[in-house]
Amino acid sequence: PGDVAQAFSNQGFTELPVSSSDASAVRHINWPGHDPFDQLLLAQAQNRSLMFMTGDSKILERGFDFAVDARA
Repeated sequence: PGDVAQAFSNQGFTELPVSSSDASAVRHINWPGHDPFDQLLLAQAQNRSLMFMTGDSKILERGFDFAVDARA
């Protein structure tokens, strides 16, 4: 869509800013060599007690209890 922010808003999504607490929580993910942005998103979900929906098999294989297979 032309206006992605509006499209997400129309679907009921809420923007989630990255806090310093989220950034600090990356140390708990401890996944050297994996995409740093993925690690930040995972840390943010874990830090905020949110479910992390993904179709990324590498993330799902790690066994994070808050990661949910979005393909199912």
